[in-house]
Amino acid sequence: MDRDYVVDPATESALLEFYTEWIGNAVALGCEVAKRRKSNILKARDIALHLERSWNLYVPGFNGEMLKPYRRPHASELHRQRQLAVRRT
Repeated sequence: MDRDYVVDPATESALLEFYTEWIGNAVALGCEVAKRRKSNILKARDIALHLERSWNLYVPGFNGEMLKPYRRPHASELHRQRQLAVRRT
């Protein structure tokens, strides 16, 4: 944001209220997720799960499944034979 940019006090107040409510809601629903996994400790992944499901926000490092590099499946022997036949012609 530009240093010279000034936010109207009413706008600033409305944004702060929105963020406070949004964060409170995320923490409350994260606590429900922790409760479902039978824990009394709130973890970052609980809040990340709520944000992913409710807001479609993905927090790096807290996805349910880690991204695995794509590996091409090994070609079957029949497929290899067909490729050789095509190359010969």
